[in-house]
Amino acid sequence: MKYILVIILIWLFVQQTSAQSTGRIHVTLHDHQKEELNYNLLLKRSSDSSLAKLENGIPNHDILFDHISYGDYFIEIMYLQKQVKRIDSIHIAQAETFLHDIEIEPINQALKEVKITAAKNILERKSDKLIYNVENTITSAADDALAVLQKAPGISVDQNGQISMRGKSGVLIMINGKMTYADGEQLSTLLKGTMANQIAKIEIISNPSSKYDANGNAGIVNIILKKDQRLGSNGSLTLSYGSGKYRKTNNSLNLNYNSKHLSVYASYSFIHNMGFNDLTLYRKFYNDGVYQGAYEQHNYLRFPAYYHIPKIGVDYKLNSKNVIGFSVNGLSNHHLSIADNKTYIENNQYQRQSYYITTNRSSDLWYNYGANANYKHTFDSLGQELTMDADYIRYGNTVRQHFTTHYYDLQDAEIKTPYLLSGQVDGGLQIKALKADYVKPFHQHFKLECGLKSSIVKADNKLEFYDESNAQHMFDSSQSNHFIYQENINALYASLTYDKQNYSVQAGLRAEQTIATGQQIMNDNSFRRNYWQLFPTLFITRKFNQHHETGLSFSRRILRPTYQQLNPFKFFIDASTFNEGNPYLQPQNTYLIELNHTYHQQYQFTLSSGITNKSITEVLIPAEGQNNITIQTNKNVNKQYVQTFSFSAPVKFKKWWNSMFDASVYYSLYDGELAGQKIHSSTMSWNAKMSQTISLPQQVNLQCDGFIQYAEHYSFYTSGTFGGVNVSLQKAFMHKKLSMKISANDIFYNSPIRGSSNFDNYHEDYYVKRDSRTIMLALTYRFGNSSLSPSRRRTGGAEEEKQRAG
Repeated sequence: MKYILVIILIWLFVQQTSAQSTGRIHVTLHDHQKEELNYNLLLKRSSDSSLAKLENGIPNHDILFDHISYGDYFIEIMYLQKQVKRIDSIHIAQAETFLHDIEIEPINQALKEVKITAAKNILERKSDKLIYNVENTITSAADDALAVLQKAPGISVDQNGQISMRGKSGVLIMINGKMTYADGEQLSTLLKGTMANQIAKIEIISNPSSKYDANGNAGIVNIILKKDQRLGSNGSLTLSYGSGKYRKTNNSLNLNYNSKHLSVYASYSFIHNMGFNDLTLYRKFYNDGVYQGAYEQHNYLRFPAYYHIPKIGVDYKLNSKNVIGFSVNGLSNHHLSIADNKTYIENNQYQRQSYYITTNRSSDLWYNYGANANYKHTFDSLGQELTMDADYIRYGNTVRQHFTTHYYDLQDAEIKTPYLLSGQVDGGLQIKALKADYVKPFHQHFKLECGLKSSIVKADNKLEFYDESNAQHMFDSSQSNHFIYQENINALYASLTYDKQNYSVQAGLRAEQTIATGQQIMNDNSFRRNYWQLFPTLFITRKFNQHHETGLSFSRRILRPTYQQLNPFKFFIDASTFNEGNPYLQPQNTYLIELNHTYHQQYQFTLSSGITNKSITEVLIPAEGQNNITIQTNKNVNKQYVQTFSFSAPVKFKKWWNSMFDASVYYSLYDGELAGQKIHSSTMSWNAKMSQTISLPQQVNLQCDGFIQYAEHYSFYTSGTFGGVNVSLQKAFMHKKLSMKISANDIFYNSPIRGSSNFDNYHEDYYVKRDSRTIMLALTYRFGNSSLSPSRRRTGGAEEEKQRAG
């Protein structure tokens, strides 16, 4: 528990200092050109003329300088790298100010003193989301998006890369407003391929509005990537290398080109990662409460993996009101599974009587590629617009597995014929989606948003196993399968917002129709579902004064099973353990109400309560009709109740010192029946995290992060307490074009987890370790033009389906 002491000491120390305020200013330019020109506004410090902030804008549109520390500044207004105006003597002290119709002329003209407030903090509260401004913190270049999410308020990431929000699983991940569509290992791979220094902010949408797909039990996390602000071409290259027990590297190249009408952006990431999973299990088996025996298992898995993640996009501005865009992306993940399992078999007297050894030598190739075409039409300058998207995504996987099991007595003599099993999986998933959104402001305070969406999904997976014992190649129909799943979701939504002075109300309704069919070819089992559901949402926000703001929200959500969870394939792990999908898994529905309060635009308090029907729960259970065989699968539990209280406090103590503390306490209750056993279990748990960022002399930055996740309980499954402390150091060179960062992760190695699973006739204890204690060195070099206008990052239409792909 050393990391707890580190967190407490850091927190007590930083509480001795008070926060420094920041502010913002709105500027509206005016020129006499017949066409709209892009200007670059450089906010510089008067003391040393160093750049504080760069923004880009066109005349008659608001340009915002946000999160600016108190002090003296001046603004240089540039066009095509030439200064056309300079605004001197800007003193930022208090009071938000709007500067309208700043005339663009090649003269120097000093403005009167400007005083501004209303800080853009590390955390911002909106009516339907909490915004974590990552670009206002210092992140390690070796960090990826998954590591950044671990630091975000209310978000937890376990050792398997599973993401939860305030104690609830089923979080959906978006990047630039577009669903990632990935699940499980593919989602983890995608997030690991997104570098931390590419992220501007993270939107944590615990209670999504009707604009978003209704799918998702715990809410939505939207990762907003940085938009380059420079005309011409530029880019960045990041190279990193490190090691834990095994070596690792994470590299990326980003390129941008922008002209007046054309914007092109591209990126490529390559990851090579050798990891391990060291798992110890002790399984006890009972019959009507009478002990029958046990398995003591030792599993060691190595998985060298190679990831390739390319992206490219083009936006073209037809005129001032019409923009079209096209983007493609891909992901290739090739990894090997080198697993060795040794299992001792105990009799009902707790005595070892034999053992078996299973080796797994498998080759996995997972890939996906997608294309998005989009169009945006702006009707007027008041915000009336129409956007349309068309998406096509294709997933594929090819897996070749070879399992060999030898059986021995305690004198190491083989006691039966070795079991040789080979398997091959060939799968594919296609997603097609169309989406349209319309926004219409009415009067001064009303805004209507409405839209429609239709998606078609087809998954076709074929699994074949062959028994190669006794030098034969016999098809094993008991473990083979061929499953075809098709799904069509049609949706309509409308949302009306009223926003006036200190009040804001948003009410919405989304209707979704789901048509799904599933067919198991080999045993001729099938099912069909066709249903409509309504999903209302309501958000009310009241700002009492500049220090206090309160919000209340309500929504109904659905969490559909992922396509992998529905896949009935029985994946062989070892001679006594299988992973199996459940094609009869039902969607779960959640009713969620949330109350939040913001104090001084920094301190966030949230209280939420949710009820989930048919909760999807992962379980380890004894296989029906088979002795001492364990199945890992998903089942529906009748009801789950979750109540959560969370608190976040970002504090800027000095110009050179930032801090953030976040904690959540949640209560969870499961009620119903699972795998034929009654369940009524509850638990209280909590997590906390702390981040400290210190700017040292000579452009050196130090960051220390710590987190702790207390023990959790899910139905019959318990996970022990774990945590970690990470430290990183960053140094800038060559006028900040080159940066070097070194980071040490999980320095006290507190991430291994103990846990257990309990049923009437089955009990399991486990202990798992992974390659989490690492040291990484990263170099980032930025090159190209320094005055580029932002490329447009477009949201897509297939928002939910890819998230459920696995």
